[in-house]
Amino acid sequence: MEKNNRFLFITPDKPLPPLGGGTRSFHTLKAISRIGNIDLVVLSEIDNKSLKELAIFCSSVTFPKKNTFKKEKQKRVLRLIQYSFPFLFSPDEINIELGIIVDYHSKLLHPIIISILYYWFKFWMLFKSNKPSKSISRNKSLKLLQKDIQYLITTNKYNNVVLDFSYLYPIVKSLLPNNVRVITNSHNIEFSIYDQLIQKENSYIKRKYLIYEKKKLKKWELNGYAISSTVLCCSDADKFLIMHNTKLEKPPIVIPNGVDSKYFTPSKNNQLTPNILFTGTFGYLPNDDAMTYFITKIYPHIKKTFPQLTFTIAGKGASSLLPYKNSYKDIVLIDSPKDMRPIFNKAWAYIVPLRYGGGTRLKILEAWSMGKAVISTPIGIEGIIASENINYLQVKNVSDWLIHISSIINNKSIRESLEKNALKAVEKYDWVDIEKKITYNL
Repeated sequence: MEKNNRFLFITPDKPLPPLGGGTRSFHTLKAISRIGNIDLVVLSEIDNKSLKELAIFCSSVTFPKKNTFKKEKQKRVLRLIQYSFPFLFSPDEINIELGIIVDYHSKLLHPIIISILYYWFKFWMLFKSNKPSKSISRNKSLKLLQKDIQYLITTNKYNNVVLDFSYLYPIVKSLLPNNVRVITNSHNIEFSIYDQLIQKENSYIKRKYLIYEKKKLKKWELNGYAISSTVLCCSDADKFLIMHNTKLEKPPIVIPNGVDSKYFTPSKNNQLTPNILFTGTFGYLPNDDAMTYFITKIYPHIKKTFPQLTFTIAGKGASSLLPYKNSYKDIVLIDSPKDMRPIFNKAWAYIVPLRYGGGTRLKILEAWSMGKAVISTPIGIEGIIASENINYLQVKNVSDWLIHISSIINNKSIRESLEKNALKAVEKYDWVDIEKKITYNL
């Protein structure tokens, strides 16, 4: 594809610094910038430092400005009052409105109010919209940018529109230009995650809500894949799931997640007491569930057996787990660290207690690149080429956790073997090679 091709790239969150799903977004942007000019639309605020870095790859960056949100504040206060009529509005709409009215730095107030409103209004939301709530939650930002996006579309002859996350399709469908090539960058098969949620949900009402949301999400997500000229997915399992559920012009292209091996490099661990680590973005349901499950069901048994062990949880929104720290003083919470590498360096092992999810786990690739022993559930390692007991240890129950934590603490040769094999396993997942694959396939 020639460099004069133009891409409109729409993503829900800023791709810098590259954290979580933003890592895939960032490296996809880098790859596309080699074959075309990009106008980037981000449905969240961007700081000046990130804006300058994105200017290297993008012709323009459009995002909701802070003063735009301020102008909306009074209007949204009035709208929030309207939400006292629960049968009219969705919990996701409430989340967006309240998130602008209440300063996000009020880390305790916001979650408490959100929780009350979310569960109170959930039942009445069931039949409010034909669009999935995950899409609606981004619709407010999109509406603020609608005129800007329409201006971009009318003044530029785009050959390609990239939808970064499949759940964006329901809200951007009406904005898509005619005769444009749509590329969907599928980080997860979203409806599949809902399937897993439904299986684990014990509450009858919550399960019915999830089933209804999943039906909407599946319909829109598959429609988005069907109209796409190219679908990029993370694994063969995701590819099979897409092809099994819808007909495409051509099969999805598997673009695995990767790691920047020059950035994530191991260094000497001077941590004298054993430490385990989990990293992720919190507010993302699989990560929240993993920590709730691990801290309440697994960690008490581990602490009883290994009282000297400490547990570090790092990532955006980690402070939301503060109530658990009150129960266990040795849990260390690091919210939005600027550099994750020193945190990795202190860990004796990296844990992945995920019970559901999709795509492939960037966190495991980063841990491997840092030369860390990995302990994971089968779901956690899904989509990654790995060998049990060679480059990771698999856990399915409390007993497995105790056995493998014991191996890491008490058997230095096992830990060092896992660390050595981790560095070999991650070689095939370098973003440099993966970016070339993206460029070749577009």
